[in-house]
Amino acid sequence: MKDAQNLFYFLEKLSKPIIEKKGIHLVKLIEDWQLIMPQDVKDVLSPSKIVWNSNNQGILYIKSHNNIINHIMLHKKQELINKINSYFGYNCIIEIKFST
Repeated sequence: MKDAQNLFYFLEKLSKPIIEKKGIHLVKLIEDWQLIMPQDVKDVLSPSKIVWNSNNQGILYIKSHNNIINHIMLHKKQELINKINSYFGYNCIIEIKFST
């Protein structure tokens, strides 16, 4: 059993940089969106993609139901960024862009 745990740990450490480049952050956001976001936000917004820069910091694109929600969410943008970065444990998202 210990050998299997060591192998899993090794594979996880080896694959983590590759998986992160391929979008595991977006997958985790989609899976746990209902847990991460505040009650008033989680049902009207959904993450659609993350574009990464060379410093491994991302711009999160979020879809909403309409432009009015987009405008309202602009005022909550920093709160959402803080929630997401807190979830991941580091500042991976530096910007959020809203679309319908």
